[in-house]
Amino acid sequence: MDGTKSFGGVNATTLGYGLLYFFCSASMLLFNKLAIYHYQAPAFICLIQYAFCVVAVYLLKFLNFVEVDPLSWETVKKYWPVPALFSCAIFSNNKILQYANIETFIVVRNTTPLFVAILDFFVMGKSLPSKRSLGCFGLIILGTFLFIIYYKLLFIIYYIYMRNQVKIAYAYKNKETGERLPDGAMPSTLEELAMVEPEYETLPGWKQDITNCQTYDDLPENAKVYVSRIEELVGCPVSWIGVGAKREQMVTKGF
Repeated sequence: MDGTKSFGGVNATTLGYGLLYFFCSASMLLFNKLAIYHYQAPAFICLIQYAFCVVAVYLLKFLNFVEVDPLSWETVKKYWPVPALFSCAIFSNNKILQYANIETFIVVRNTTPLFVAILDFFVMGKSLPSKRSLGCFGLIILGTFLFIIYYKLLFIIYYIYMRNQVKIAYAYKNKETGERLPDGAMPSTLEELAMVEPEYETLPGWKQDITNCQTYDDLPENAKVYVSRIEELVGCPVSWIGVGAKREQMVTKGF
C-alpha cells in the first residue's frame, strides 16, 4: 500500500483532479457566457482564449512545471485534424452560448461522451463501454430527452387583465429600417434591444377576475383564445398558466 487515501474506491488524487476539472469547466462556461453577452464576437473570444493558452503553456514550461515537446512540421501534418476539430468545437460552443442559456447548453453537451464512445469503437477500434458506463450514458440521454420535452412546454403568467384588449408581441423590427428580425430571434444585448421595437397582435381582452380560477375551463373564453394564439405563434403547447401572485395560483392545460 502506498498510503494514498481513497473514497468509495476512487483514488484521492484522481478525485481531486476530477473535482478541479469540474470547477474549471463550470467556471469557464460561465465566463464564456458573460464574455459573449458583453462582447458579441465569438471568433474573437476564441482567439483570445487560444493566445492565453499558448502563453500559459510556455509560462509553465519556463517555470519547469511541464515539459513541452518542440513543434515540428511533421507533427503538424500528422495531427492537424485534431486541433482543427477542437477549434470548431470551441467556436460552436461559444456560438451556441450567444443564443442559448447555460442550462440548455449543459444538457446538450452532456450527450458528447456517448458520441465519443461510438467513434472510439468504429474509428479507433476500441471496445465498447461497460454496462455501468452504458447505464450512465442512458441516464444522460433520458435526462436530455426529458429536458427537451419540458423545455417545449410554455409557462404563462397572467397579469390580471381587466381591459378590453390584450397584445402579443410576435416579432421585432429595426426602428430605422423597418426590417423584421428572423422568426424566433430576439436581441441578445441591451444595445441591440434599443435599436428594435416589437410588433404586436391585438386580441379581445377580458374583465373577469381570474385569480380564483382552478382549472383551464374556468378561464374566460377570451383568455383561452389568447393562450391558443400564443401556442400557434410559438409552435409549442402552453402547459402552465399563472393566474395570480401566489405559487398555488396556477392552472394546467393538457395534463
